[in-house]
Amino acid sequence: MVLKGSPDSGLYGMADQAASLRKLASPCRVVGFISSQVGLGYGTLLAGIAAEFSNQTNWKTLLLSQRQSHSYDNRLSLLSILGGQLDSAQTITTLPFEAQLIATRYDNLDIFQPSNDADLLEPEAVDQIHKLEVALKEITQDYQLILLDFGQMVEGETAVPLAIPSELITITSPSKDSRTRCYGLIKDILKNESDAQVKLIINMAQSETVSDNVAQSVQSVVKKFLNHDLQILGNILSDPDIIRITRQNRPITELLSDNLVAESIQEMVQTLINEHDANKITLVKLGTMLVQNFVVSSKK
Repeated sequence: MVLKGSPDSGLYGMADQAASLRKLASPCRVVGFISSQVGLGYGTLLAGIAAEFSNQTNWKTLLLSQRQSHSYDNRLSLLSILGGQLDSAQTITTLPFEAQLIATRYDNLDIFQPSNDADLLEPEAVDQIHKLEVALKEITQDYQLILLDFGQMVEGETAVPLAIPSELITITSPSKDSRTRCYGLIKDILKNESDAQVKLIINMAQSETVSDNVAQSVQSVVKKFLNHDLQILGNILSDPDIIRITRQNRPITELLSDNLVAESIQEMVQTLINEHDANKITLVKLGTMLVQNFVVSSKK
């Protein structure tokens, strides 16, 4: 007798086939990173998280920049920390603008970097938009994890991205101004993507107590006024070694491997890893989302 659900049963084969088809249809996960202002340690944290994904998994990961240029842009420092060498980068010729695919010091981590002066496409440029979508699907199809780097928002110079992934990480410090800006960013994000899973990192807190108080205050305001459940991903306590370490152009998780800061980032990445299979999307959805942020929006 063949037991229901055994490897020899038809039901088992159908379930296995269905799982394989789902994996093919939704092959990757997209996690966005964005900051409401400069000076919050955005680049340092993003580099540490990207490096930790590479160290803790064998997933092929792409750090894909969708940054808007502004006067405080530090995207080159991110490349330096991760060992991305521009002189050995692969120039992509299938896009409507100049961009490069850059290998890092990690075998399973690459960076997609449009040129700083890459022009956005006009909505009427249908052929160019289609070309862009096809090229982006081709570039991203072999990656299991896409880390979308939206960068820092600067008042008067940048606008909140039109297309937001369903999973997005942002940062605040304990200062009142930082929390206010963070709330404003989350409000704008939810206007564009009401179902976004917004995850918050509290950076530069003097103690766990301060961090917990900040997390609770931001959570309660977001819940009260936006009716949204904000997830606290973790906190990074202030450490005088951080400034010294960031000058060495290596991820802080490696230079401070036995430090509380490194442990915090490692724990946050482990949390994200545990949620991996529940947050995968289709290539069609990914391509559509990426294209929107390369097209001029009437909202800007």
